[in-house]
Amino acid sequence: MIFFTSICANYFDKAAALGVSIKKHMPQSKFVVGLVEEKVPEAALKLDFCDDVVLSKDIGIQNFPGFIFKHRIVEASTSVKPALTLELMRRYPKEDYFVFLDPDCMAFSNFEENLQSQLNESPIALTPHLLSPGNVDMEISCLKHGVFNLGFYAVKRSPEGEKFLRWWNERLYEFCYEDFNSGLFTDQKWINLAVAFFEPKIIKDSGYNFATWNFMERQLSSVGNGTYAVDGSPLKFVHFSGHDKNTFEWASKQWGNEQNISVGKELLETYRKSLAPFESFRSIKWSYGSYLNGTPIKDEERLNYRQNQWRTGDRTLNPFSSEIAL
Repeated sequence: MIFFTSICANYFDKAAALGVSIKKHMPQSKFVVGLVEEKVPEAALKLDFCDDVVLSKDIGIQNFPGFIFKHRIVEASTSVKPALTLELMRRYPKEDYFVFLDPDCMAFSNFEENLQSQLNESPIALTPHLLSPGNVDMEISCLKHGVFNLGFYAVKRSPEGEKFLRWWNERLYEFCYEDFNSGLFTDQKWINLAVAFFEPKIIKDSGYNFATWNFMERQLSSVGNGTYAVDGSPLKFVHFSGHDKNTFEWASKQWGNEQNISVGKELLETYRKSLAPFESFRSIKWSYGSYLNGTPIKDEERLNYRQNQWRTGDRTLNPFSSEIAL
């Protein structure tokens, strides 16, 4: 089984915590980092938590300079996910199971066999943000951001799985933006349509993708010896989305009962300790954040290129070579 993530270099600390946890709980699996940078940082070459680092410029995306220029940093790291999955299928022909996790996730148990059984029922596996009704504000948030959380998806090598990835890749090539007025939220909103176009397995196991958005509906418990459960199911992985803004702590206090708050604090402390050895990566500047002459690229310039040059102009030109007039 291949586990992988997609990052820019300043998220290597999170990717490291994820990779170390994967290797701890599922040592037979491979862990791959997809990197949206011009080159791999020298310090990253010395890390041993991953089996491979794949640069996004090397995964077959047409006119990569123009493609990457039109995206802001978060849009960029999400826009390449299906293309990266297809590339890993090419690079690892003997592997059949491919599992994406956001870099700010962390595994807490071995769920390889469980997930394989899910993918044997359907070659596409997704997790909803919510599993039960109750909090109307969070339900509205799901309507805005997407029913399914794309911090996780899994695909089994199959005609149906590859058809899904090719469709999603085509859409993200043109439309992976945080643009709520256009009904878009990066890569995520597109997957609302997956249940109509394909036959995905909707995983309704509370132990998958425990996060701030479902804190109010799930009950954490400590099983002992560093293992945990959610609603009685083994905790597979936690998605620490918003960690840098203390969102996990806020959600715990906002929605957690006494036990959830206590166990959630343990999980958070474990995660922070795992990040600490890799903090130096956070200061790395995005290599696609500046023109070739070193001038930082403004968001307005990316949007201008997206709306004009990318949509109607000559896509063969390298927009990094000269500043885009507003």
